[in-house]
Amino acid sequence: MEGQLDVRTALQRVIDIVSTRDSGIGDSQFAESIVAAAKDLLRKVPQDRSQPMEPALERYIWDFCRFVLQDFPAVFRLPFQILNLNPMFADGNQQFDVMYEHQDAWAAEWLFRLRPDFFVDVGSRVCFVGIVSRAIPCIAIDARPTPLRMDNLDYRVGEGQCLPFEDGSVPALTCLHAVEHFGLGRYGDTVDNTGWVKGFAEFRRVLMPGGWLFVSTPVRGVPAVQFNAQYLFTPEVIKDQFSPWGVQDEQFLWPSPVSPEEHILHMDTDPGYGTYCALFRKPKQSNL
Repeated sequence: MEGQLDVRTALQRVIDIVSTRDSGIGDSQFAESIVAAAKDLLRKVPQDRSQPMEPALERYIWDFCRFVLQDFPAVFRLPFQILNLNPMFADGNQQFDVMYEHQDAWAAEWLFRLRPDFFVDVGSRVCFVGIVSRAIPCIAIDARPTPLRMDNLDYRVGEGQCLPFEDGSVPALTCLHAVEHFGLGRYGDTVDNTGWVKGFAEFRRVLMPGGWLFVSTPVRGVPAVQFNAQYLFTPEVIKDQFSPWGVQDEQFLWPSPVSPEEHILHMDTDPGYGTYCALFRKPKQSNL
């Protein structure tokens, strides 16, 4: 179609063909909505043919014309009565955050292997707790109200600096890319420049002896505060918070998994930041 017509001509063709179809073909309301959509798109096309057009819009128009005219009047055999425009251009690769996907998969794999009776999550992504809670019940704490209702998932408004659990009562706790926001007020939480320290103290308090802690944070060569977005740590700062416990597993992301050696190289040379994931286990005989 593109080799023979420009988008303006293609849209006019859609309008003409649908408008002059046999009256016995298809639902009239559906036909009118198609014509209205084509006219709406036609208004978006630059009048001056030499004027450049947004590539995503041009692709959208070609796709619309193909959809309507493919094996025409086949479109009228579909069980619909209205066609509305809802442009959602998806050019190139599917968009996702590599670091988040790897950290979530890392924590989920461990949780599915360990199978605690339940786990507490503090501030991680909704999609992470939503999926893992299908297999392991979850109590999720977030400073923001989260109106999601699912079996095995109990969202509660709260802050990591003051968790609503008894000492030593939680078998596993996850906090993925969240503690770096504690105390900065970004998400409506209490402003406290020791918020992340208090959060880690709460994690140590509520975990039961032998319990598991999953933490991921942004890291870079020099620790920094990006107010009020986040703290940037180093792995050593995180590990020092749990030095008596020892690290059971760790993952370095820049943004995909890298070796410890590559991680050190990035820390020394990369002006951006990566993610450090650590799995800690509270000693079975511990007052920490």
